[in-house]
Amino acid sequence: MTETILRMASLHLRPFTLNDVNETYRGWLLNPEVNQFLEVRHHNRSIDALQVYVSRVIENPDHLFFIIVPNALGEPVGTASLHIDRQYGTSSLGFMIGNKDYWGGNFPLEGLTAILDHGFFDCGLRRIADGCYAPNMGMQFIFKRLGFTKEGVRRLHYLDNEGTPVDELLFGIFKDEWIERRRKYSNLMPEGYRPELALKGRGA
Repeated sequence: MTETILRMASLHLRPFTLNDVNETYRGWLLNPEVNQFLEVRHHNRSIDALQVYVSRVIENPDHLFFIIVPNALGEPVGTASLHIDRQYGTSSLGFMIGNKDYWGGNFPLEGLTAILDHGFFDCGLRRIADGCYAPNMGMQFIFKRLGFTKEGVRRLHYLDNEGTPVDELLFGIFKDEWIERRRKYSNLMPEGYRPELALKGRGA
């Protein structure tokens, strides 16, 4: 379990704990608008089942699980995670905004910037990847803004909520690509943050 808190201009990511397994979190996972592109919709989402799942996650040093908290609100609105393969210096990425009031604007971009910074500069990863359902246009747009490359398609890999087969789109980004793109988002960092110094000091 990580103890790191990732701080950004308008939000922070803190480690997910068993205390966060509550009706708010469960409500996100049960909401058909939130979970329509998430595999969790096929699994048991009782509080007991979620506690078992989260216990396993936080005990795994290679699975970093964070809860996203807007600084102004002080209450969680989503989650982010890295599932690291240390042998290869890579990780898969997980991200969910459960509170729909925070779907728009730069909030998802800022949250993902925090987790990518942590993966590349603190954890020493060389590559981070993720996939999404082809109809998930919002996630595709965010990946492109962050500099991810569309690397492939798993044709008709998933079934949507209507039972219709849909493609999975595969995206990835390397550390040097993130460094180049990251400089465009210095406005997302806390006041006084110097991205050129921070990147240099964190192995960039």
